[in-house]
Amino acid sequence: MTDADHTTDEPLYAPSDVIEVLDRLGQIVEGSRQVPLSASVLVNRAEILELIATARESLPADVVRADRIVGDASAVLDRADAEASQTMSEASSYASSTREEADVYARNTREEADRHAEQSREQAESQARQIIEKAKAAGRDILDKARAAEKTLLAEAHARAEEAVSKETIYREAVQRGEEHLAKTREKARSLAEEADTYVSNQLRHLEEEALAIAKQARGGREQVGRR
Repeated sequence: MTDADHTTDEPLYAPSDVIEVLDRLGQIVEGSRQVPLSASVLVNRAEILELIATARESLPADVVRADRIVGDASAVLDRADAEASQTMSEASSYASSTREEADVYARNTREEADRHAEQSREQAESQARQIIEKAKAAGRDILDKARAAEKTLLAEAHARAEEAVSKETIYREAVQRGEEHLAKTREKARSLAEEADTYVSNQLRHLEEEALAIAKQARGGREQVGRR
């Protein structure tokens, strides 16, 4: 329903006359005098009947208002559904557009990253090749110097070894000659000592023989003197 369908100027959500009648009935019952020794009360019959009649007359109007409320609620729900559908459509379109933009940005970013990575890889490979060439050149230079130094050291070592061998040979020959000379000297000294011992022994024996002869002569002379 729309506002054009309303035939009266009464409010859309006006208070229900039936509810007012029922409230009035309740007030009358609660305010009436109680019949002694019972749960009944004394009420004004005419007033009660009048209120009931009023309720009967007001009932169709309340039904019409309730129908209007239901119709307005349906219209509100329809408008809410339409707005929700439009909002969902707009959100879906925005999400799709945003997703496409994100995909394009991601592709561009990935392509840019790939190009940057390729450039970085090429630069790294170039720098690595340069470093390797420099390292190889430095290694060759160090190896050449090491070989030259090795040759020099070997030559010096050979020279010193030859000199040492020569000195060792001379030393050994000198020692050998010294030992031979010492042996000859010791042999000569031993021979001289033996000759000296033999000479001394011979001289002592000769002296002993002479002493015995002198002693014998002396005895013979004493004996001759004694016989006289």
